[in-house]
Amino acid sequence: MSSERHDPKPYNTGKVAPIAWSDNPTVDYEAALQLVSRVVAAYGALITREQSVPGPDLEAIRNWTKAKDEFVARRESLRVGDTAEVSRIRAECSELIAELGARR
Repeated sequence: MSSERHDPKPYNTGKVAPIAWSDNPTVDYEAALQLVSRVVAAYGALITREQSVPGPDLEAIRNWTKAKDEFVARRESLRVGDTAEVSRIRAECSELIAELGARR
C-alpha cells in the first residue's frame, strides 16, 4: 500500500465553486417531490372516478387532466437548488392535497 496521500487539488480548477450540500434543502426537495406526486395521484383518482360514472363531466376531466399534466411538468423541472420554488410547491401542494381530498 502506498504511503502517498491523495490530493484532491488537481481536480479542482478553481473555476467552479464547490457545491455546499446540506440535509435541509435536500429533504425539502424530496418532500416537495412527494407532495407533487400526491397531487398528481389525487387528480388521477378524480379523473378515473369521473370517467367511470354515466354521463361524466368532460370539462372537469379536461381541467383535471391539464392540471395533472402541469404538476408532472413542474415535478420534472424542479431542482434541489431552487429553494424558493421548492418552498412554493410545498405550500401549494399541501393546500391542494387537502382540497382535492375533500372532493374524493
